[in-house]
Amino acid sequence: MKEESFDPTQHKFCYNLTKDTCFQVKTGICSLNLTEAEIHKYSSAENDETSVRGSVNYCVNLFSDLKQNGFKKPIQVASNPCGHYSFTDGQHRTCSRFRRF
Repeated sequence: MKEESFDPTQHKFCYNLTKDTCFQVKTGICSLNLTEAEIHKYSSAENDETSVRGSVNYCVNLFSDLKQNGFKKPIQVASNPCGHYSFTDGQHRTCSRFRRF
């Protein structure tokens, strides 16, 4: 696979997130837009595990890690014949990065 720089703000792309992998798809609210109190409320109500995709804390913790440490491994993107790009690895990292930075 050829490695190259990819700026998602310059391309059309799609995420393949589901209610099992994305808090926003599940609830209609992005966890990155919640206050600490709201995160705690959701976390307590769902016995939320911080490392489970789709949990209220998953992207919050991911965002914090990206902010402190940057991307530790490359994002993998595939080009589709229609002109859109799809993420094969890194859609949560990319979504978190471009929603909050």
